[in-house]
Parts: sequence; C-alpha cells; structure tokens
Amino acid sequence: MDAKKVINELLPPAFLRLIRSLRSGKNGSVFEGEFSSWDAAAAACQTAGYAEPNILQKTLKSVLAVKNGQAVFERDSILFSEIQYSWPLLSSILLAAANTHNNLRILDFGGSLGSTYFQNKKFLDGIPHKISYGVVEQSHYVDVGNEQISDENLSFYKNITDYMADIGKPHLLILNGVLQYLENYLDLLKDILSKDIELIVIDRTPFVSRAGGEKIMIQNVPETIYAARYPHHFFQKSKFLANFTIHDYEVLEGFKAIDNGNEFATWEGFIFAKKKSN
Repeated sequence: MDAKKVINELLPPAFLRLIRSLRSGKNGSVFEGEFSSWDAAAAACQTAGYAEPNILQKTLKSVLAVKNGQAVFERDSILFSEIQYSWPLLSSILLAAANTHNNLRILDFGGSLGSTYFQNKKFLDGIPHKISYGVVEQSHYVDVGNEQISDENLSFYKNITDYMADIGKPHLLILNGVLQYLENYLDLLKDILSKDIELIVIDRTPFVSRAGGEKIMIQNVPETIYAARYPHHFFQKSKFLANFTIHDYEVLEGFKAIDNGNEFATWEGFIFAKKKSN
C-alpha cells in the first residue's frame, strides 16, 4: 500500500479536509473540497458568494480610482502600480478590430465593472473604429456600472440578449475568469456557441493537471482582497474544448494565464475562431 493510501486510511476525515484546504492557487486563494455537487459546495460556503455587498463596494472604489486617473490598473478589486496585460487577450481584441471596418463590438461576459476594458483602454482608444464594449453582469453590478462607470464606449447589460438587441452580434466575446464560478456553465456555453460569434477568447480558466475528471471545490479569497467563499469548477481540458469543436470552432492559440497554478491545476486561456463555411 502506498503512502497516500496509508494516510487516507489512518487520518480522520476532518483532518484530511484540513490538509486539502491548504491547497493554494491564484492570488493566494485557498481551495478546499472536493464536493459531490455544486449545491453541496454552495451550502458549505455559507455566504452569498459573488453577491456579497462588500465585493461590489470594494470593486467600485478601485475601478473608479482607475477611471479617474488615481490608479493605473485594477484586477479582482486590487490596485496595481502598473498594468499587467494578458497579451493573448489583447491580441484577440486587435484581431477582431482587424476583421471589421467600422464599429468594433466586444462583449465581456462577467466583466465586473469593466476591469478588462480599462486594462486595455490605451489600445482600444487607438483603434480607428467606433468601439461598443458591453459588459454582462449581475443586476446590481449593471445598475452601478451604468450609473457610475459607463462612458461613450462602455455599457452594462443584464444578459446577452439585451446587449445584442441594443448593439448587435459581437465581433469578439470575452470570457475572462468567469466560467468556473457558474453552476450551469455548460448551458451558457451552448447558448453562446449557438450564436456563431466570430472570435471568442477564454482567459484565466482552471484545468485539472492530472488524470481524472472535473472537480468542484470552494475558493477561499484572502481577506487582503475581500472576505468571500465561492463554489469553483476545475475543468477537464479535452472535455471543455470539445464543446467548441462540436460547434465548429478551432483553437487559434492556447496560452498560460497570468494566474499561478497549484499542484492539481493550471490556469490557461484559448482564442477560438469560428470556422468559415465553404
């Protein structure tokens, strides 16, 4: 019997859960679990998750600081002294711009209060097109975003249907660190992929790095960021990519995300293009 099996048999379950809870990942977050279902993980969190009011309040304060020129860059409500670019994500924006002639339409699903928009604003401002950058978020983010953050290019929507009714089909869809926090992420993917959007970029998305299936765990966010606990998916890469293949998307490029990995997962990204029909 190997050492791992001996430990699993001798140590009580509560102690094993404590050991597992020390597995760190991006931004110093700690992950605990695993859980048999999303509902079980959500019940163990005992919080409102991303809907916690303190998260919106801190994010708003940080994004306003960037918008008003008082700070350079914000990510996950944390302010930085320099912009930390995701160069592949920026490349997808510039590729979408190269493929259109007038109005560049970008849809950022789960884009908080426009973090990615402000991160890349220097380059967006240099594109000689009208920019229509829409963010789809929870209702309370949409309300605050349209009241305090929106500008001539940036607007907030409660769902993809509202964005498309107002702006049209996007040239580029951004899914940046969002799918892992959605219980029914497959339903969202099927809906998105059925719309035949030309370019889709996935960034900051976790994949299990060992053999085995998907995991559902709890992410404990450090109090230095904001106190929160979320259910969190870890995807199996081949199964995840198959969703795009069956909808006639090809991978233009895959890349490592800016986030740190851990012993059981890596955070990665992909740029997908819709295949041209013959």
